[in-house]
Amino acid sequence: MSDLATHPVTDHPEWIKQAEIPKLVPVGRTTVARMIESGDLPAVRFGKTVLIKYTDFLAAFRPVA
Repeated sequence: MSDLATHPVTDHPEWIKQAEIPKLVPVGRTTVARMIESGDLPAVRFGKTVLIKYTDFLAAFRPVA
């Protein structure tokens, strides 16, 4: 079983962990979880770690003009 700390996907710069999103944008953890559950924010699960592509993250949290 591979360790997540050394897993090639978790170390790849295209991915962000779900827990990091509230640190980057003013949104709560439950909001992010609901977006993932509803399919508005595509995510991949590796055990307890949930990963989101940066492009999907940027599209979901793009400012509305």
